[in-house]
Amino acid sequence: MIIQTRRLANGSGRSLTGPGIERETLIEAHGVPPAFWDAFRRNHALFPRGIDVILTAGDRLAALPRTTRVSTGTPPLMA
Repeated sequence: MIIQTRRLANGSGRSLTGPGIERETLIEAHGVPPAFWDAFRRNHALFPRGIDVILTAGDRLAALPRTTRVSTGTPPLMA
C-alpha cells in the first residue's frame, strides 16, 4: 500500500524496529491519522500475512514492510 503524507521526518516520532533496521529509527509522518499506527501494529501481528506500506512525501519515502514493529509511545533514550 502506498500512502501519501504531507511530510516525512526522521529523528522524532514513532519508533521503528525490525529486520533491516540496525537498532531503532524514528519517523514522523504528518497527515497520517493516529489510527493508522494501531492498524499497522495489527498488520504486523498477522505476519507472514498482511501488507507492506510505503509512506511518501514529495521526494521522500519510507518503506515499512509487515515485519516492522512500531512503538506508539515515546521511545526509550539510547545510552
